[in-house]
Amino acid sequence: MAESQHGLNWEDKKEQLFQRIKSISDRAESLHREIEYDMINLCSSKGKDMSKILALLKLQEDGIRVKTT
Repeated sequence: MAESQHGLNWEDKKEQLFQRIKSISDRAESLHREIEYDMINLCSSKGKDMSKILALLKLQEDGIRVKTT
């Protein structure tokens, strides 16, 4: 019984760790996106045309894979 309980506890801890890692990853992705948009806004404010970059980011956010060279 102790072995069974230990196995369940391990699975629970593993799931908790996975959820924590997922949460950190989601937050990092969100921060990355914020930084990208801040950079686009900065470049736009300096007179650069960022419309193509903005369009690419929006496609990526919609789940469309964009090949860039």
